[in-house]
Amino acid sequence: MAKTANTLSELVQAASDLDAELQRFEEGVGDFTKLSLSSKKNLDRAGKMLEDLAQSEAAMGGQIQALVQAVAATRDRQLARVNEIRQKAEQLKDRSIEFRDLIVQFESLGTGAAELNAKLQQPAPAVVDVANDVSALAARAEQLVGLSKEKGFDDVAHMADGLRQQLQSLQKKFATKAPAS
Repeated sequence: MAKTANTLSELVQAASDLDAELQRFEEGVGDFTKLSLSSKKNLDRAGKMLEDLAQSEAAMGGQIQALVQAVAATRDRQLARVNEIRQKAEQLKDRSIEFRDLIVQFESLGTGAAELNAKLQQPAPAVVDVANDVSALAARAEQLVGLSKEKGFDDVAHMADGLRQQLQSLQKKFATKAPAS
């Protein structure tokens, strides 16, 4: 895919300009060294070629300087990008730790729910103890929902909210059974 001059990067453009001037210089040197110095006309032509070669060499100096500046600018841009990557990597690390901490809390709720389920499977579970456990787990789930939303982890908030809703439903069942006991 060919790029036009105005879509080339500063670095590519500087290198391309220098390369073109180097080619002109090489061709000029080849022509100059092959030129026979056996006539006035060729001597005049050689003098003109020598002037052109000197101008080409001077132009290459400017183009080399432009290339060096383009390399420096490219290096500066690359270093700035590396700094951006480092900053984002730090954010990633921090957010991963926050996420892991929220998941640990969610897993702890899951463990509590499993223990609650085990109590409910016993032959004669103490309704008051189970109801207190359900209330405590629901409160912890509600706190986790709030904390997850505050930290911007909607997926964890959604999972914790689902568990909270299940626990609240279970709380209602215990509330309707408590007066009958």
